[in-house]
Amino acid sequence: MDTSEYLEYLRADGEALAAAARRAPDAHIGSCPEWDMTDLLAHVGGVHRWVDEMVTAKASKYIPRHSPELEGFEDTLAWYEEGLAHLLATLAAADPEEPVWNWADRKPAPALFWIRRMALETAIHRWDGEGGHVHGGEIHETADDHEGHDHGHEAHDHEAHDHGHEAHDHEAHDHEADDQEHEAHGHEAHGHEAHGHEAHGHEAHEHEAHEHEAHGHEAHEHEAQGGEVGPGRPQPIATDLAVDGIDEYLGFVGLWLAYQPVPGLEGSLHLHATDTAGEWSMVLSPEAMELRREHVKSDVAIRASASDLLLWLLNRVPADSPSLKVFGESEIVELWRSLQF
Repeated sequence: MDTSEYLEYLRADGEALAAAARRAPDAHIGSCPEWDMTDLLAHVGGVHRWVDEMVTAKASKYIPRHSPELEGFEDTLAWYEEGLAHLLATLAAADPEEPVWNWADRKPAPALFWIRRMALETAIHRWDGEGGHVHGGEIHETADDHEGHDHGHEAHDHEAHDHGHEAHDHEAHDHEADDQEHEAHGHEAHGHEAHGHEAHGHEAHEHEAHEHEAHGHEAHEHEAQGGEVGPGRPQPIATDLAVDGIDEYLGFVGLWLAYQPVPGLEGSLHLHATDTAGEWSMVLSPEAMELRREHVKSDVAIRASASDLLLWLLNRVPADSPSLKVFGESEIVELWRSLQF
């Protein structure tokens, strides 16, 4: 994706988050349990202004974030929208190759990192805001609710501090081409014997799941694009942006495991996007991850739309969601939930 595409997603998702906030100013953000809508706007607005400051200054080192005193929802929304407009102007004027400090490299690197990061940060939090639930509050319908929004989550700001990282909020608040892919211990797709099953029976089962999944995804996309948007009904992340988000997030995972190992995280995991060309195969250990962007038989395989794969990686969609098909049994799926940074 190029700079103009990232900026268009940032604009569209940023405006959509504001629209979601206007519809449900009292919403509780279920995917970020400690937040309400005002908290969400304050967080995203703070990240926007922090990155704006760093890109403007062409920062060579970490710049601390500032948290201004804001008074209530209306004040926070106005502050958020002002910051979004300024960030868009700053990033549009920036040279994507200009070195600017970031927390992943822990040194100056091309500013494109932040252009990409802000598009994804905002898309994920737009999804959070649209999925907010109102408990006894009022929902306000607006004329421009998600108008034309057919494309987009934080990976959060990952501010580095102290050890070179401040716990990356990355969406925890603080992320097969074959129809014969089971990929579980003792199971092999592609015509081999399965554990306690004939391969033919397994292939038929996964083929059937794939066919149902394809039809279900088409229906889901149709409903998402043409259906009503409101509290508890978030639009999916745009497919191309979601694929890019998966690439970005998995690039962070290896860095994080080296910094904070996850005991027991052993085995292999394969992700397969059902709505576009996209496969990611990982060999995981407590302190490292080897990633290959191809089909590899693994202990566990997960098939879903690119949006739902990204949302699962970021602990926003559970593994037992009807939108995901999980093949194989492994602690990897459960342990992945501990990857919150």
